[in-house]
Amino acid sequence: MNGRADLGRGVRRLPAAAAGALMALLAWAPAFALTVDLPAEAVVAGVQVRLGDIAQSRGEAVAEEVAAVVLGQAPRPGQVRVFTRQQITTRLRQAGFDPEKVVLTGSEGVAVKRPGRLLCREEAERLYREEIARLLGVEAGRVALTLVNWVDPVVPEGDLRLCVLGEVGQIARAAATGTLIGPVDLVVDGEPHATLRPRALVAVKVPAVVAREGLARGSVIQPGQVGVVEIELTRLPDGALRTEEQAVGRQTVRSIPAGAPLRRSDVMVPVVVRRGDRVTVTVEAGGLVLAVPGMALEAGGAGEVIRVQNLQSNRTVSGVVRGPGEVLIALDGGPAAGL
Repeated sequence: MNGRADLGRGVRRLPAAAAGALMALLAWAPAFALTVDLPAEAVVAGVQVRLGDIAQSRGEAVAEEVAAVVLGQAPRPGQVRVFTRQQITTRLRQAGFDPEKVVLTGSEGVAVKRPGRLLCREEAERLYREEIARLLGVEAGRVALTLVNWVDPVVPEGDLRLCVLGEVGQIARAAATGTLIGPVDLVVDGEPHATLRPRALVAVKVPAVVAREGLARGSVIQPGQVGVVEIELTRLPDGALRTEEQAVGRQTVRSIPAGAPLRRSDVMVPVVVRRGDRVTVTVEAGGLVLAVPGMALEAGGAGEVIRVQNLQSNRTVSGVVRGPGEVLIALDGGPAAGL
């Protein structure tokens, strides 16, 4: 005989009321499919607390679904939040589980703690400096940054990164003023945690081309006449040249004093054909080459496209300046067609 049959005979020997209560308990007991043990304390890392984060379940079938039930928001890093047994029961009911079929055992409440640490000024400045350098495309060593009125916040444990919000152009213009004011996202392990609004004094040094000697207007810049130095962004003019290659071989359009940074508007491709110059217009069409006399209708440097007049047909076409007195017209897909 099994134990339940023995228990049944024992029940029949009990008074009627007691026997009825015990049989009701026996009928209800198999309905328990899951037991959840609640500890007195638990530690979580995420921003939400799920039942499976703080307790262990024992039972069948629904254990995984029960573990996924969200109990609420996790406490802020370094703080504690208590979830009572009654609160957990309510969350289970809201999630569609019958509280009478999920047994909660153990503690009457769970004290949930979220680990945290202070984000000190030195670390925050380093993270901020690295982010500004990344956005501006310079080395972190070229960025000097000081946080003003910084109060060390408590942040979660994990890999931290600061992500400056806004367009790169706006950030560059703000950096050029010497002051940056948030917003900045604090990202922990790849997930946004909080938005900070720090105020920072910043000095960014970038490479720029400067004149090593005075350059007269209309002169063609030679190697050695310019060099690259580091200049603070607050002193850098708009359109400043960054490499010597952008300046050497170009012609100045104004006088430039020694030590001054060069801008794109300060130089041009040297003019080798002037307006009104007689030029030889070379026409290439497939494998055929034809040279005709022409007149430049505008000035241009080597590689630039200008308008020229065919002096034989009086037609106006566009061609590429090849050198002094020479213009090329390509009829097979080049800048001009229909000579």
